[in-house]
Amino acid sequence: MVEHPFIVSYLFDIATPRFVYRVLEYLPGPTLFEFIQSQSDKPIEKDLVGIWTWQLSSAVEYLHGTSVCHRDLKLENILVDIAVRTVKLTDFGFAKKVLPGQKETRCCGSIGRSHR
Repeated sequence: MVEHPFIVSYLFDIATPRFVYRVLEYLPGPTLFEFIQSQSDKPIEKDLVGIWTWQLSSAVEYLHGTSVCHRDLKLENILVDIAVRTVKLTDFGFAKKVLPGQKETRCCGSIGRSHR
């Protein structure tokens, strides 16, 4: 499991005879996509853009340092906490451990989508 201040935290698993449920930190959102849409009539503060860019870069750098590739980075997989001016990366459904020198050629994630 990954532990980083800008990645949604894993808490625990609940196992039943048929399924295993993963419990994660709760963040009410919005997603970064929803936040940007809600700000359509005014620009987002430059300092906030800089803070969030640094936070996301830090999260991705951490993942790559642990050989984890997220493989589905998009605005909908970033949660915003306006109160503390923080974003957190979420949705590791396509994530994969990629070892040094290993090549990954399979496509996954949200291919061919664009937001207008």
